[in-house]
Amino acid sequence: MNKISILFGLAVSVSPAWAVTITPITDSTQLAGELVAGTVLDSSKDIKIEGAAGQIGTFENLVLHGAKGTSLELANGIVLSTGDLNGLPTSNTVGYYGSEPLGGNGDGVINAFPIEKFNRGGSLSHDAAVIRFRFDAPTGVTGVVARFVYASEEFPEFSGTQYADGFAFVRSETTANGDKKDVNYAILPNGDPVSLLDQGTNIHFMANGNSNAKNPNVPGVVDLEFDGITRILTVKAPVTAGAKEDFSLIIADTGDGIYDSAVFISALTFFSDPGFDFSIGSVALEDNPASNGFVEPAPLHAPLPASAWFFFSGLAGLLASIRRNKASSYAA
Repeated sequence: MNKISILFGLAVSVSPAWAVTITPITDSTQLAGELVAGTVLDSSKDIKIEGAAGQIGTFENLVLHGAKGTSLELANGIVLSTGDLNGLPTSNTVGYYGSEPLGGNGDGVINAFPIEKFNRGGSLSHDAAVIRFRFDAPTGVTGVVARFVYASEEFPEFSGTQYADGFAFVRSETTANGDKKDVNYAILPNGDPVSLLDQGTNIHFMANGNSNAKNPNVPGVVDLEFDGITRILTVKAPVTAGAKEDFSLIIADTGDGIYDSAVFISALTFFSDPGFDFSIGSVALEDNPASNGFVEPAPLHAPLPASAWFFFSGLAGLLASIRRNKASSYAA
């Protein structure tokens, strides 16, 4: 197994307390202890992973640095990426990083994201990384909740386009007719999926130090390559107490297989709240004292002069042209 140890400012062989360590894996047995807290998963039967080698792994000590000495942390969990985690740079040095297309299949849930939201023109997904798992929901619970951070190199140049990658948190449910259907609960309060990469829409997306079109000089929120990264978010989904539950965690490229995104997810935990409304978007900013005291790095909304917007619009157009050419080669 390869380990990527990331020190804020310097990569070293010994990981200090503030480093995030990413360990790519290929064996589902390594995920058993990371998925659902307080349950017993037989990984040989109840966990399946889909994707190329290096797309799925575990992580430790993901720390988001804010202003005035504030920070947020996901202590450990699993990470899924549309690219190869083995090659993930340990600093944000460019605004256009992406591993080579992996040639992997897409996923139907991501394909079903609303086309009108993305100006996708029917483009489909590629290079999906998927974890499917089953567990027994204990008595007395009504749902599961997970903390997660979504990060993407698509931010912000390709927000709301056919290239915006997507993350889904899926429960397999039974319809009134007895048919199975996949329901994605990683939905924002306005009804959008976790994909559009807009600070206002995706709940506090932060520039991570080297975004081409906005805030290129903002200090890194975390020492990873991704240009945009969310604050810690939560997602909730219902479960039926005493029943077997089937869930899937999915991330995929859309439009092409080039620029990469990733989602860092802490273990699911159970909760009981009979009054919680799962019919609306369940993704929200984490509500705890540490999160409420977090000060986002500034400037998050620094205005750019018209000349700068013209330059960056041209740059985005050039990058899109390059991407289309690469995507055509990829499809061929």
